[in-house]
Amino acid sequence: MLASAMTSLTENQKQRELSAAGNNAKKREAIEKKYFEKQKRMAFIQALINTALAATNALATGVPIYKWIDFAAVLAAGAFQAAAISAQSFADGGLVYGETLARVGEYPGASSNPEVIAPLSDLKAILGGSMGGLPKTIELKAKGRDLWAVLHMEENLQNTY
Repeated sequence: MLASAMTSLTENQKQRELSAAGNNAKKREAIEKKYFEKQKRMAFIQALINTALAATNALATGVPIYKWIDFAAVLAAGAFQAAAISAQSFADGGLVYGETLARVGEYPGASSNPEVIAPLSDLKAILGGSMGGLPKTIELKAKGRDLWAVLHMEENLQNTY
């Protein structure tokens, strides 16, 4: 009950700040991010409280040998929930150099500006494919009052043989 009251108060405050920000996209994004982090902290704390309550209940009830199994299961589930809540977010982008638990698509504009999740080599291939017509080198030459740009399309030239 307390958690829902806190969530309601936080949501109301967020809506007031968003209204005050008007159409300023940067302010609105900063407000959304601030309240996302608040919600994340509140959810983490609530998960810890729920885990503690469930662990206490597991030890207080049941057959003595099984209550320790229940206790361990509750702690494992609580740890998993806390890890999922505090998983690294990539709303501002980022690089991952090893296995990691991540939250993606969690930012307000994800439906219209989705995140790309791909190995760097695949991303380079994707972007390279869409930019294939662009020159790899631009050489500028100044002659008198004229400035000439010479475009070298190495990849295109290599593929014409």
